[in-house]
Amino acid sequence: MYSDEQMGKTLRFLRENKGYSLEYLCQNDMTRSFLSKVERGQSRISADKFILLLQRLEVGLNEFLQVLRQGELSKDHIMMGKLQPLVDDKTEYNLVELEALFASAEEENVSLQVRVTIFAFLCAAKKVPLPKEYEEEISNKLFTVEEWGDAEFELFNMAAIALDFDVLITYARMMIKKKDHFKKYEYKSTLYIATLLNILDNCIRHKEYTLAEYFIKEFEDFGPNRWHGSHRLCVKFLQSLIDYHRDKSPENLEKCRKYIEVADLLDLDYFANGFEEMLETM
Repeated sequence: MYSDEQMGKTLRFLRENKGYSLEYLCQNDMTRSFLSKVERGQSRISADKFILLLQRLEVGLNEFLQVLRQGELSKDHIMMGKLQPLVDDKTEYNLVELEALFASAEEENVSLQVRVTIFAFLCAAKKVPLPKEYEEEISNKLFTVEEWGDAEFELFNMAAIALDFDVLITYARMMIKKKDHFKKYEYKSTLYIATLLNILDNCIRHKEYTLAEYFIKEFEDFGPNRWHGSHRLCVKFLQSLIDYHRDKSPENLEKCRKYIEVADLLDLDYFANGFEEMLETM
């Protein structure tokens, strides 16, 4: 068993590494003084509030335990903490800063997942695809394992930022072959659906509408009982966008705008902004 002090120290490491304030983590769910005591090992936090903190830190339980066991932040965590402020909520990336961070990542010998993540953003900044050698490394990592977990889904989604589109679609079709396994686990179902939506987004941005409809069908065949409300909203918007592309009818344009309004009403800013951008570039 780990002590309250070790648990608190790990929470503080993760919070500071990601650049989050006590106020951000607490919001209206606990006081700053209470969380400060938890971080110093002077108070114990309930399980539900602990899970809430992990969600706000964007850290899975396995990742938290890994850091806890190490007793300090790994090179991977430190590097990802440096990357986050460079890419979060950015539409354009600073090439010089990303190049410096990638050089540092190579010197520190971080994991493939972190290297690919940083290099994908660097390639996006340069508007070039990931080099072939990275494609091979990614393929070996993703498709030589029997089962996918958080790491494989995250690697796929990060690589998708800069993978050559044809390579991305090849990988996506290979991923779909594993869908029966994903159905057995709720959290893997959620990760799979989120990844399908990422692929759909790429298809639309490349104006590959027939391919997009193929992945919409895969999404629907996977089972509505596994969808979240935001997933359903996203697919409905994308289908309306495809229909509007084909017929330019006011009815389909109005449907697109209706789904943007719904996303706004539900405070789904990420979806609303993405929908707006897609509609403007249609």
